Amino acid sequence: TETDPNPTTASSIVHTVNSNGEKQFFVYGINDVFLKPSQIIIYSDSNDDLKTDEAATVFYTSSAQFQGTIGSFGKGTSTVTINRLDFSDGQALFAFNSFDNTGNKIIGAGVGLLKDNGTGLPGEAKKIFSAPKTDQSISNITFVVGVPGSNDKLAPTIKINNIASGQKLNSDSQFTLSFSASDDIGVISINILLAINGETFNPLVVGLAGTATSFQFVVPNLATTTAAIRIQALDAGGNIGTITSNPFTIEVDNINPTVVVTSPKNKDKLKGNAMFTITFTSTDNRGVVSHEFQFSPDNGNTFVTFAQNIAGNVQSLTIPVPNMKINQALIKVIARDAAGNAGEGISGVFKIKPSK
Repeated sequence: TETDPNPTTASSIVHTVNSNGEKQFFVYGINDVFLKPSQIIIYSDSNDDLKTDEAATVFYTSSAQFQGTIGSFGKGTSTVTINRLDFSDGQALFAFNSFDNTGNKIIGAGVGLLKDNGTGLPGEAKKIFSAPKTDQSISNITFVVGVPGSNDKLAPTIKINNIASGQKLNSDSQFTLSFSASDDIGVISINILLAINGETFNPLVVGLAGTATSFQFVVPNLATTTAAIRIQALDAGGNIGTITSNPFTIEVDNINPTVVVTSPKNKDKLKGNAMFTITFTSTDNRGVVSHEFQFSPDNGNTFVTFAQNIAGNVQSLTIPVPNMKINQALIKVIARDAAGNAGEGISGVFKIKPSK
């Protein structure tokens, strides 16, 4: 299997007992819906320690499950049948069946076990035999089901482009991380992690495409001077390249916006059913994101919201004046920033005279 190449413990090699009480191993493939396509690996094992004497050689690659019979192996060969794999005595018995274009069965047609020359996977290999008989006994041959091997030993290299030591990021803001990752064979995926304390890293994203060069995230609302970003890049050989940024600062916004209502002013008189424009100014150290408007008919004892979620760049609002007599009316404007801080401003006391 991908994680366990030992045939005595691998889940894809099952130890069974036949009707005569003989111990046997039957090879099962791994469904590629769940894992990578399976392979049968052949290597010599003269001392029976379940370790290869020389580098193993791929004998067959399967993209589907198999049991006993393996289909579509090589040019001119459509079936390889495994009769028995008995590792207890170092013997393996196989029957090799091929079919020609007319469907006639041919014995031993161009199917051969290969002994690797030690150059690793992939590599040139020496044939142990090339045209086996229907039943062929082979000593010191071990079958292992697993994923392809690789000679790639170089980990990807990574560069972070836009985080400098001591750099300050605003909490609750969008930050686009810029980076590059390269590999001699090719990067297949990228993980990005963040540590608020510079030590405990938690994933921001896992499995980005290997071609990715940027990632946008919301900066956490946690004050720190020791935050760090870590990027991991994985290549097809399973090598992982890692880089950790210099420590940077996250500044939490706890400053409220300021609001000044310039109209209506104190002692203004408005006519009922007329249109009136409220004017004001709102500012914030990082920017106002929304406004809310409230009306009080009783000099501020009670307020009722009549407009909300108005854009942060708006500095006026035109409304219809209610057609009622009010002697002490007020308008309140509430501004909010991205961190949720709120500031408010209140107009002067004005009157409303109903229209006839």
